[in-house]
Amino acid sequence: MEQIERSELRRILVERFTEGELRDLAFDAGVDYEALSGSSKSDRAREFVLYFEHRNRLPKLIRMVQELRPDIHLSDVPFDPGAELVWITPLEAMQLTGWGSTYLLKLAAEGRVGARQEGDSWRFDRELLLAYLHGWIGTEEASEVTDYTVAHIRWLAREGVVRSEKIRGLWLVHRESLLAYCRARGQL
Repeated sequence: MEQIERSELRRILVERFTEGELRDLAFDAGVDYEALSGSSKSDRAREFVLYFEHRNRLPKLIRMVQELRPDIHLSDVPFDPGAELVWITPLEAMQLTGWGSTYLLKLAAEGRVGARQEGDSWRFDRELLLAYLHGWIGTEEASEVTDYTVAHIRWLAREGVVRSEKIRGLWLVHRESLLAYCRARGQL
């Protein structure tokens, strides 16, 4: 997360949440509010953000904040890289994405989203599907889009040159960030 987004998240916690709501948010997240350093609401909000940042779980905190305050838009990381693996049915995948079954099965068959076949039916990895829905692609697809090697795409991700997230050992890059990088280098 960029510094400005982190600061914005802290500011929102201070300005848009009461002390009681912060305590509830901490409780729901499994964080001991009293154990957070500082005595003021601002101190605790800062430490709350740092708690999630140090555990690579900021997307979870962002989602929790956005669920409580739907008018707030902090990030386009709509998935939680640290979430447990949850397999969903094709019907649930259609409801989640708004995509038709034919398109979902095509994505599954091409390996574009986390999916596995169980007998005659498919199951989809909920977080990877959410990521794909919002423009996050795997390194193989990124290589196809740009003509860079998969190894180079992974290097760009590791070095933070393009927006990237690692989920269950897989690098995902934000398609638009990657294309912007290519345009800046005159390679599109």
